Amino acid sequence: MQKLTITSAIVALIVCINSTSLVRAEQRWAHELSEFAAEDRTQTLSPQIAFLGSSSIARWHSLHDDMAPRAVYRRGLSGARIGDILERFGELIGDNRPRIVVMFAGSNDIVPGSIDVEAVVTGVEIIYNKVRRLGPAAQFVFIAITPTPHRRAVINHVLTANSRVRAWAEKTSHAWYLDAAHHFLTKDGRPNRAFFLDDGLHLNRDGYAIWTSLLRALLADLDTRERS
Repeated sequence: MQKLTITSAIVALIVCINSTSLVRAEQRWAHELSEFAAEDRTQTLSPQIAFLGSSSIARWHSLHDDMAPRAVYRRGLSGARIGDILERFGELIGDNRPRIVVMFAGSNDIVPGSIDVEAVVTGVEIIYNKVRRLGPAAQFVFIAITPTPHRRAVINHVLTANSRVRAWAEKTSHAWYLDAAHHFLTKDGRPNRAFFLDDGLHLNRDGYAIWTSLLRALLADLDTRERS
């Protein structure tokens, strides 16, 4: 009887822990998602380009100016893994039907002690399929995972994930790989601190300037392709 009581207590504790974790997962980014929904209700023009991703998108406060005059919107969730973007894709896109979805995600799936390159590659493909359902001409752009000083120990895994996504994009219609990673490396292949904040993880203004230049060139090319 005592063993049964102890077993029951352990089961109850596990259920309680799992329930608490589920509630926390549901509450995470609740504020951000609420703000995104409010933006959708108040905007008068439907933006044509969506930027989705983790903290590097959430912190890109100059995005609208950097992409002007293009109509864009920013939906970043700090700390998100690619599975989080996938799970909340509908909430991030909102009521809009963008013709282009630009995504930066996967960096939080490849960290010291927790490396899941496969999750990145698979997640990109699934999110691409969701983007394609937005419309027959919908385009998907994946920004290469940035090799950072803070996570220098996993740089080879980052480059492997990028290489695999690039190979997939090159053979996939309406999918584009923004080859930005090597711009953040020194000549000897190390992450260049000149493009990062003091934390060695997030981009500074010069880092975002690299993204801006590369993306504006790609978007201009996509515009030309659409007109031809």
